[in-house]
Amino acid sequence: MDNLTPMNTAELMDRAISVYKQSFFKQILFAGIYYLVSFFALLFLGGFIAIFIAIIVAATVQGASTSAVSTTIVIITLAVAIGILWFAVSQAGHIILSKQAFFGERVKLMPKPMVKISLRVFGTIFAQVLAMLPFVGFVILFYAATTTSFFDAIWAYIISAIIFIFLFFLYFHMFSLSIAVSVFERKTFFWALIRSWQLVKDEYWKTFGARILWLLASSTIWATYYGIIGFLAFGFEFLADTFNLAAGWAVFFGFIVLILGLLSIAIYFAVAPLDGVFHTTMYFNQRIKKEGLDIELKLSELERELNHVN
Repeated sequence: MDNLTPMNTAELMDRAISVYKQSFFKQILFAGIYYLVSFFALLFLGGFIAIFIAIIVAATVQGASTSAVSTTIVIITLAVAIGILWFAVSQAGHIILSKQAFFGERVKLMPKPMVKISLRVFGTIFAQVLAMLPFVGFVILFYAATTTSFFDAIWAYIISAIIFIFLFFLYFHMFSLSIAVSVFERKTFFWALIRSWQLVKDEYWKTFGARILWLLASSTIWATYYGIIGFLAFGFEFLADTFNLAAGWAVFFGFIVLILGLLSIAIYFAVAPLDGVFHTTMYFNQRIKKEGLDIELKLSELERELNHVN
């Protein structure tokens, strides 16, 4: 715990990268296992929903009293809830691994506490969705009230979209640490959002700038990796079509494209933890700055050593 000191933006970015490197293999392992299980679970769930919809449609066609609209609403609601829960488990796992690396602990998968933590994160993400409704409503009202002539030029669309995207990130930054709060402080729903605001409000623009820098860096990594893969896949397909290669070569190129597809999945596993890593690092940095978490932990460690001696 010797390196628990307040960090500026540059040090925060470096520490987040260090945390990512220390937990890299376990992050990929967690992502691989989780997304593989999720894939088969979604296949099963998708088949169940398809059968359910078919039954409802058949009942509706035959004149049954079942309301197709209400059924559709129920299905959409369940799908959204499952999507939020899926994202909650993913974020919780990456944040727990990042915390272990941040404190220099042995990084290991911890499936046992995941259920309770994921449920808390689920409540927090649901609260985030509710908190975004005023912003979404404002955007809808703006476009509804704006005259059509305003958007005659394409630049009006582009400028308004850029402004609203910036405002979205600026508004959402208030809640950016709420998932980490849910994982480490056992808070959920709006209590986690309020706690997130308490942690960032005194350095709002500084933490917002750091978050944007990390987002740009992550987006660059995403774009670079997938751009290279897309270019290679297009190149192989172009060669096969241009030179009218024999069936054997076509099979070979198909195999190459398959390998590139698997490589893109592996890259996704590697890049997916970046968000959780950064927010974990920022969460502890804000607590060190605002609440003296480093002093609190060192005192606790000293107290344990004294008890052990006695």
